[in-house]
Amino acid sequence: MPNSPQWFNTGLHESYGITGKPQGHYFVDPVDGQLKLSSSAYERPQPHACFILSVEDDLVNDGGIMDLWVREARIFKYGSGVGTNFSHIRGEGEKLSGGGTSSGLMSFLKIGDRAAGAIKSGGTTRRAAKMVCLDLDHPEIMNFINWKVEEEKKVGALIAAGYASDYEGEAYRTVSDRTPITPSASPTNSSAAWRKTKTGN
Repeated sequence: MPNSPQWFNTGLHESYGITGKPQGHYFVDPVDGQLKLSSSAYERPQPHACFILSVEDDLVNDGGIMDLWVREARIFKYGSGVGTNFSHIRGEGEKLSGGGTSSGLMSFLKIGDRAAGAIKSGGTTRRAAKMVCLDLDHPEIMNFINWKVEEEKKVGALIAAGYASDYEGEAYRTVSDRTPITPSASPTNSSAAWRKTKTGN
């Protein structure tokens, strides 16, 4: 059975002449075998269900955090899902090259979560499919593990107060901008311990 991106995208150009503005997709030209930028949205559509994306510990450059949200939006728009390992992103309180300290991984994950909920999958009925992974030696791993647990507690309280309990209802929509729990004071969860594990120093 065809997946969602195939239902949403394939055949629109061939059958109806729909093109759409180019969206940053690439394709391999079968004539010369070269990777090329597509000149329209639907002439060579996005039919794949899942994409694995990488992200670097950089705020605005290509391959960095904000660039990831753009790449995800392009994928979500046409009905596909993404998975990313965020272990390269430094933890809360770690030093930045320009001075100051990082707001941490969890603060950025909230941005991606809100974007996935706003864009939905192909603009249809459900929020976009987004998988987030984190290595066990990251300094915010405990916050990450407990993220959904703490949000579900909030959902439960809202449902008990009378808000709708369905996934698209007010209770779940209210907590989609998730807030992590207070970081653990355990040395094994500290940025210093993580850096020591990574570097061996």
